[in-house]
Amino acid sequence: MSSPRIRLFLRELLPAPLRESYHRYALRRDFGISARTGKRLPRPIDRTLLRGANVVGYFDSPSGIGQSARGLARAAQAVGIPVARIEASSLEKSPAPAAPYGLNLFHVNADGASSVVEMCGPKVHRGRANVGYWYWETESFPERWRDRFSYFDEIWVASEFCRDSIEKRSPIPVAVVPPPVVIDDRAGPRPSTGFRFLTVADAQSVAERKNPLGAVRAFARAFPRDAGVSLTVKIANPESSPGLVGTLESAAGTTRLDIDTEPATRSDMERLLAGCDAYLSLHRAEGFGLPIAEAMALGKPVVVTDYSGSRDFVDETTGFPVRWRPSTLDRTLGPYEEGTRWAEPDEEHAVEILRAIVEDPAEAARRARAGQRRICERYGLGATGGRLAERLDRLVARLSARP
Repeated sequence: MSSPRIRLFLRELLPAPLRESYHRYALRRDFGISARTGKRLPRPIDRTLLRGANVVGYFDSPSGIGQSARGLARAAQAVGIPVARIEASSLEKSPAPAAPYGLNLFHVNADGASSVVEMCGPKVHRGRANVGYWYWETESFPERWRDRFSYFDEIWVASEFCRDSIEKRSPIPVAVVPPPVVIDDRAGPRPSTGFRFLTVADAQSVAERKNPLGAVRAFARAFPRDAGVSLTVKIANPESSPGLVGTLESAAGTTRLDIDTEPATRSDMERLLAGCDAYLSLHRAEGFGLPIAEAMALGKPVVVTDYSGSRDFVDETTGFPVRWRPSTLDRTLGPYEEGTRWAEPDEEHAVEILRAIVEDPAEAARRARAGQRRICERYGLGATGGRLAERLDRLVARLSARP
């Protein structure tokens, strides 16, 4: 049994008060974090470590978080930064991972960050620059996660929206280092079966935030009986939102709706994106909006709520932004607390846009081409790798300058 696992095992044997006391002691001993102040004591960088990145993430997951971790590792390698990949889901069952490089990039959101760092153990953490890579989807970062900052020297995020939210709470620098948008499986032309819109949602990511219901309602109003236009709704983990599929089917009315709930690999998702004619996302909040950017990379017109992370790359020249009004949650949904502010997309405006895309394909194609260029220029492997390399070197230089 590895030392991190031994510590976790022994801690669970203790009564709750002793367990909390031991945890405070272990934080100080192993990570230099004061239980009284919540701050980490400055420790020297091990200058004998090689330049490179130990990336801890969910590499085996087909989700957006998994794709983001895989993409950042590839971007680093594309600009000559060596990478050691550490699978976060295996840490409880594996020995302490090898971490040969001078930067640890913990690509684990704030809610799970502390447990993952502790499972990696102090030998991985000590002597290195430690960065958390976090997504967050609303304007207010939760106060309950303030203690997570103590483990890190910087937080990197995917979008300006994430930075604005997290920076309000953060005692350490927060930098935008976006993931690359990488499509490996570009399927060929599909048989002509009319015009097909696509929307994608993972029910584990809170269906109300992804808002596939809003997309279905807008589509049903735009094309109530047009057999030549269809909408595919790809729902991952539908069991996380009981009744969602039935609600979508009821909202569809007489329109052509296909709901796909089958498990999908990464290649399946890329082929699904390549096979649509346009992408629709009436989200209420996004940290980045990776499927939107991926559809744009494939040259698809996108219809997107003009709010949150996707605003970094979707505007009137590169896509079809949808108006919105502020909305406040009247109850807690997953990690999003009652009182959270996010967007309520204007479905009537979305209806107008959906019809315009079908009726004016030339304008849709023009914006799609512009969107494709923007994604290529800003989010290609070379561009994102360059930003990552610059931030890595600045961070290591800053930490190395400590007395």
